[in-house]
Amino acid sequence: MKKTWIWSIALLIASQSFAMTYDYHPKSRLYLGGGYNPFQPGDAMQVCLSNKGTDNVDSEGSVFTQVKMIRVRSQKEYFSETQFSASIEGSYAFLSGGGAVSLETADAFQSDAFTWLILFRSNYGRVVLKDPVLKNEYKGLTEKELEERCGTEVVTEATRAVAAYALFTVKNVSSSQMRKFDESFHASANGVFWSVDLNQKYSSFMKMALANNQVQFRLEAVGGDGIGKLADLLESTASPNEDPYSKFYRIPQVLQQYLKTQVKEKSAPVTFNTQKIQYFTASNQSIFPRFKTELVEQLYFRFERAIGIVSRLESILLGNDSAEYRLSSTQRENLKAAYNSYIEMVNNLAKAGASCFDVLRQDDCKLPMDNAPLIDWPKQANDCERLRQRALDLRLVTRDQYQAAVIRDFVPVFTLENSKVVIYEWEKCIE
Repeated sequence: MKKTWIWSIALLIASQSFAMTYDYHPKSRLYLGGGYNPFQPGDAMQVCLSNKGTDNVDSEGSVFTQVKMIRVRSQKEYFSETQFSASIEGSYAFLSGGGAVSLETADAFQSDAFTWLILFRSNYGRVVLKDPVLKNEYKGLTEKELEERCGTEVVTEATRAVAAYALFTVKNVSSSQMRKFDESFHASANGVFWSVDLNQKYSSFMKMALANNQVQFRLEAVGGDGIGKLADLLESTASPNEDPYSKFYRIPQVLQQYLKTQVKEKSAPVTFNTQKIQYFTASNQSIFPRFKTELVEQLYFRFERAIGIVSRLESILLGNDSAEYRLSSTQRENLKAAYNSYIEMVNNLAKAGASCFDVLRQDDCKLPMDNAPLIDWPKQANDCERLRQRALDLRLVTRDQYQAAVIRDFVPVFTLENSKVVIYEWEKCIE
């Protein structure tokens, strides 16, 4: 009898488990009470469940506030930290050729880029459907009719939040400078507010990053008043005639100020938990196979990386400033060969990704062989000049030392000592 009771409890827990969890995406068709089919992510499904309203599972107000400064080494890490759906982004990339992520963002995770994230998030808790049941008009449908109209899953729980974050990138970093960045960037920091210690770590590293004169950043907002308000806030806090680099130091305070003005009513659903539509029927059958979510995500991340590399190689080999790279004939031939390899990879990944959404082509939904070479990215001559000029502007070298570096084609490698930017060593600009 005791064994039967334990088995019954286990069965009850299993029957109430969620089918899938999806993260936020601006083009998503997911909403509380709505149907969804991952094989047809762009289709609007009928609302097939009735309910008695919604319940707030967690307490009122801001349930959890998070502040984070972290190095991100890949697009996968970036999506994970910002709760952005790779599977939904992959569906738009493979099915329509138009996702929400720009090539500029994909560039941030190439081998010679150093990227980090400042994230502010207020989590307002979970909202669940109260007593959801299948509407009477759908109870007599076959499995095929039910899933075609209602989707294979229904969203029964959503977590709401407001988030604002900034992604920073320094591109074209030499191997020597990358080591110094790794040494100087403090370990990942978390908290519930932007502390003095966190700000000091951020400011110190930003000094070093700005010494490279190539820091790029993008602001993003999920929920709340939106990216327009966030960008306006950054501009409105500027001082007259301020140094052009001052805005980099203001960004964390601007993110924090933005988040403080947001309320639960302005929050957005950032995660969605679904139940299989069969959970609400007497049937256990689905006409669709199990969707290969993890595989779609892997294909998407490889695809975006390959697309970014192809775009960059085209710029180096065919762009208006290609002469600035001063490539040897061997380097040029190696890059052309790499370009052809990555073009082939893009095509193979696109075909594999598209097949994942076709129930008749599931055998082709798999990771293709990855034979594309690693690339030793060349520097532009004007990148080297910017580094030398930056050393001169920071008064780390004299005019004579600067001229000597130009003649010898050397560039500085910056590091931090006692929160001050100094030159650690010099290296050849272009080998």
